Amino acid sequence: MLDKKFARQHERLSHYLKLARRAAQMTQREAGAQMGRDQTFIAKIESEVQCPLFVEIEQLARTYGKELKFFMTIEEIEKEHPDLIVPEKVLKRYPPRFAGKLWSKRSARRPANKVKRSKRT
Repeated sequence: MLDKKFARQHERLSHYLKLARRAAQMTQREAGAQMGRDQTFIAKIESEVQCPLFVEIEQLARTYGKELKFFMTIEEIEKEHPDLIVPEKVLKRYPPRFAGKLWSKRSARRPANKVKRSKRT
């Protein structure tokens, strides 16, 4: 269910980003250049090949002269597809503080790329 909802949100976000860029009368190349990226970055996001990070959406909103609320998709998806609403009982199982505990345990571990290697003689 969540995968389907995520896919719909990604689809809608890509659509809104394309609309905003066109409303700003910018090409993909111009938008990418203002962000310090190339044209393929914008093309991948708009064609749903790549999912942008929140900070990238924020930068794109600024580039296109839009507020972040222009790109809000969750409420629209839930209105169109009520079957994709996550039940309250599921949300209660995963309170916000849970994520903090998960990350603190992960950061306590040694990163995979910094594993000590034995020296061979």
